[in-house]
Amino acid sequence: MREPNFSFPSQSRAAVCITSALYDRRALDCTATLPLVNSLTHLAYLTSTSPRIREILCLDGGLERLVRILFNTSNRADRLTSWKWTLAFQTVVNVGVRGTEQIRTKVVDAGVIPFILTILSNTNKGLEQRIDHSKTSSIHNNTLRRSTFPYVKINAAQRRHRRIHKDDKKHIEDHVFHREEDILLSLQLLAYLSKYPHIRDLFHTAYDKN
Repeated sequence: MREPNFSFPSQSRAAVCITSALYDRRALDCTATLPLVNSLTHLAYLTSTSPRIREILCLDGGLERLVRILFNTSNRADRLTSWKWTLAFQTVVNVGVRGTEQIRTKVVDAGVIPFILTILSNTNKGLEQRIDHSKTSSIHNNTLRRSTFPYVKINAAQRRHRRIHKDDKKHIEDHVFHREEDILLSLQLLAYLSKYPHIRDLFHTAYDKN
């Protein structure tokens, strides 16, 4: 089956992309990662400066498409996929923070709240893990005694092995912790959405996590 990508042969473009001067809804349906990242970069700028673009996104299904991008790229394995997720999330936050009450209600209806809850929940879990790890390490350090065994010198291969496993631990922590910008954007969006009583009531009734 043909991929749903549109091209501009007259402009020598293999895919339709959003620019700082042109918004095209078809660009969000692109299945190639690089053109989509390019479009999301410009769209994040447009949603922060143009009220008309924010309104159009809520009318042409662009907001729902951004939420689907968030859902499909939640498992951010590589750097480019992580970049795509971050740009899509920043665009949704721009629409919610700078939009009107009707637009903010559309943002909630599009389904962005579960992503915010996941970010904040993972942040709390990561902080608890770090606190528990620091407590156990401090207790372990207090109980250590100086060893009388002779020092064993390790070779370069062993040092490389330890360094690789140390990096793996760091990557696991990075997977638990979201970027600080994602956490701040989540809190900022929640602050603006909670201004309205009907959205606050929805927070307490429609979601498991409070």
